Order: sequence, then C-alpha cells, then structure tokens
Amino acid sequence: MRPDKQNQKKFDFDMSFGEWGEDTFLHMMGMTRDKFEIKTERNEMWTKWGNIAVEYQCFDKPSGINATEAAYWVQNLADRDNDMYCTIIFPTATMKKVLDKMQPRQVKGGDYNKSEMYLVSLADLFSKKAYK
Repeated sequence: MRPDKQNQKKFDFDMSFGEWGEDTFLHMMGMTRDKFEIKTERNEMWTKWGNIAVEYQCFDKPSGINATEAAYWVQNLADRDNDMYCTIIFPTATMKKVLDKMQPRQVKGGDYNKSEMYLVSLADLFSKKAYK
C-alpha cells in the first residue's frame, strides 16, 4: 500500500534515501541486490538514541528480517549530512539468532504506524547480550 497524496512526498523521500543506501553499499562491494537485505538508518536514530530498527512485520504480514531471502543483513548508518558513516553486515541467520537471544524492545512505526520492528541497541548488539 502506497501512502495517500498527503504523505507521498515523505514516502518518496524515504524510499529514495533507502535506495541511495542500497546503491552506495552495493557499489562499494561490487555486488547485486539479491544477496543482501539492506537498511539505512538516518543520523538521529543511531546517534541520538543509540539504536537501529529492524523491521519484522508490516500490515500484519512478515517483512524485513522475517521475510528476507537474502544471505546477508546489512545495516548502513548515515551521518547528519546523509553521507555513509559505516556499514554493519551480519549473515541473516546470525542476525535472527542475535535478535532471538537479545529479545529487543518491539515498537511500531513507519507509514501509517503499520510497521513492527525491533529497537536494537547498538551497544548491546556488540556485547555479551548478543554474542553466542
């Protein structure tokens, strides 16, 4: 479902931002989209709050981490100028295990507040809370 006219501009901006992150990463790696599920976090989410969002459901259907067939889960972190700051890469199976072990907070967001996602602390992601 695409947003209504009132929200279309924001949706288009978010979509182009996400595609920019995907294209930047794939260009760096010399790869194609089919092996990677790529998400890009804007500056505020990870610098101000120290979290990344990992979507698992949208409009009551599996999405994101629960729907991907990609071998690798990629989380780009953009800085306040929307330049790429860094990229975190996990084998998708490992990311699923980490999320299962961490049991991060679940929140709603996105267009129409219909996306459900894990709010994952970056500090915890690289601590014993997440490690095997």
